[in-house]
Amino acid sequence: MKYVLRGLPIIIFPMMMNFPAALLCYWVSTNTVSLIQVSILKIPAVRNKFGIDPVKHFNPNDLPVKNKGFMDSARDSWTNLKITRELQDRERYDEMNFKRSGRGPLPKTFKYDPTKIQGKSK
Repeated sequence: MKYVLRGLPIIIFPMMMNFPAALLCYWVSTNTVSLIQVSILKIPAVRNKFGIDPVKHFNPNDLPVKNKGFMDSARDSWTNLKITRELQDRERYDEMNFKRSGRGPLPKTFKYDPTKIQGKSK
C-alpha cells in the first residue's frame, strides 16, 4: 500500500496535464503544504510543543496482520467483495419478501378455511 501511494502521483499526473491550470496549481500547492505539515509534525520537539503523543513503534512480528504478497491480498479482496455482494443480495431478497408479505392475499397455511363454518360430522 505504501508503494501504491508513492506511485499514485506519477500515475495521476499525465491524466491531470489536460485539466485546467488552476486545478493543477491547486493540487500541487495543497500536496506541498500537506507534505511540509507532515514533515514538521514528525519532529519530536514540535510534537511536545503541541501536546501530540510520541509516535509508537510496534514490532511487526507482534501485530495481528501479517504482510502478504500482492496476489494473496488481491485474492482476499476478491473473496471479501464476493461475500459482501452475497450479503447485499440476501438483504435485498429479505426486504422484497418482507414487503411482499405485507401486501396481497394471505397464503394458505392450513388444511381448511377457518372463515367458513364447517358442517358437523355425524
